[in-house]
Amino acid sequence: MSALATVMRSTGFVLVILSLPVGILAVGLFRLEDYHVGVLVAPFVVIALGALALFRGRQLVARAINSTEFAPGHPTVLYLRGFDADVTPRRATLTAAAQFLSLVSMLARLMESWATEEEQLADALMPIGTLVAVGNPTEPLPLPGARRVYVGDDWQRAVVSLMRASRLTVIRPGRSPGVVWELECASRVVPPERLVILVSDHLSRRRYAEIREAAERLLRASLPPWEVVASSSRSTVYGKAGYIHFLPGGFSRFMPIHAPPAYARGTKPQRQMLRYSFWPVFRATGVPWTPLPHIGGCLAITLVMLVALLGGVALVVAASALTGGFHGR
Repeated sequence: MSALATVMRSTGFVLVILSLPVGILAVGLFRLEDYHVGVLVAPFVVIALGALALFRGRQLVARAINSTEFAPGHPTVLYLRGFDADVTPRRATLTAAAQFLSLVSMLARLMESWATEEEQLADALMPIGTLVAVGNPTEPLPLPGARRVYVGDDWQRAVVSLMRASRLTVIRPGRSPGVVWELECASRVVPPERLVILVSDHLSRRRYAEIREAAERLLRASLPPWEVVASSSRSTVYGKAGYIHFLPGGFSRFMPIHAPPAYARGTKPQRQMLRYSFWPVFRATGVPWTPLPHIGGCLAITLVMLVALLGGVALVVAASALTGGFHGR
């Protein structure tokens, strides 16, 4: 990891933590000291800058990883999606600023080290192989998560080659023509047990009907009805999510992303849930399945948030003392 990446990630983490006491100070100044409403923007700016610094640091790490060559025979997992599903620096920054309004969402993201879903998927599937994706040629830095492969105009041939070489192909369905072609290509190149359709959260009946119709037409496999998907999905702080795993003979099953509490404690709970939920895929690919190690940290993160809260209160008290006490509105 480069020194710049370390500095960016450390600075980002500090700013994200600092955003909470800054928020408490801003509310205190607005309500108690009759400051302009514009002061309430300060915590959103701080957390947005922190999220951007964290993301840029992870991008620098991804660039360093992309610069190294794979060893011959290195196992890979191909991740296919539309470029519109990628979490860009702008999207990560805006999401972080919006999540400041919910302490639960902030705590959940903090426990995942502010990682994107793609990064967590890469961690969960690492024993099967390194997650690989075709990179957007317009991005100046590779996005964190899957290792990017940049191809030219002949991207279809490159995708077919990656499908044949990978242990597993994971497709996030989308409406773009490229994703539709990839789904059709997978039906000809990839054995059913080595194909997974990742169903994102907040899926509607109408959207699932579109996915089911396209998958059954292109893959010639029967997908579970919406009622099964809706009843099997588990509600978590991350929303509802799952995946469709194909079996020989044209059968498939919907697996929700979830895990018992024993497998989803400590930091990185969503990665734990992803690893736990993918055990049928591990078995189908012949890779031994083990849950991610339990990494303690819930108490530490809670203490950090408590210190941040106390710091915010201290800042409000100090600000009021410097301005002559609480005046009220």
